[in-house]
Amino acid sequence: MRNLIALIATCFIVNACGSINTIGRSDKAIITSIEKKQGNCKSIPRIYSGVNYNLCLLKKKGTGISAEPVLGLYFMDIAPSALADTLAIPYTAYDQYKNGSIPIKSKR
Repeated sequence: MRNLIALIATCFIVNACGSINTIGRSDKAIITSIEKKQGNCKSIPRIYSGVNYNLCLLKKKGTGISAEPVLGLYFMDIAPSALADTLAIPYTAYDQYKNGSIPIKSKR
């Protein structure tokens, strides 16, 4: 139980936590966040949305995988996001069935 609490606390401390940025937020807020950070993806599935959010932000528009140091946070956050997303599967699976993936409008 302590490890789970520590993991959740770590996920909250890391401001790039994809699960926190996607689960429970409106689609508009998620889309705005990705466009502001110049993420490069067409849509984000709601199941494992935190991991997909991080991967989307790792790929900057017009380039491959970005090597900016700040984006390293998104890479380091993939494992905690995967665990948090796994715990949230009952909610996100229903949300995926009900609403589908989150469409990201590309400005290319």
